[in-house]
Amino acid sequence: MAEYRCKVRQLMAKDPTDEKAKKELEDLQKEMETYGDKMAKKYESKKDDKEMEAKAEAIMKEVMEKCK
Repeated sequence: MAEYRCKVRQLMAKDPTDEKAKKELEDLQKEMETYGDKMAKKYESKKDDKEMEAKAEAIMKEVMEKCK
């Protein structure tokens, strides 16, 4: 999910009138939604697992810090 968020950040940084970037952003957001639903189902039993949440947050932070 962190990689998707990085791509969103990069696309949003482009010129707001760039139609290609807008289309890419729309497609990416659809992919993110599908992926998010898939992961929610896959890890439903670990929903309140604090250790897993901490690992996920650490990964998100690491990827977003490198996102340029």
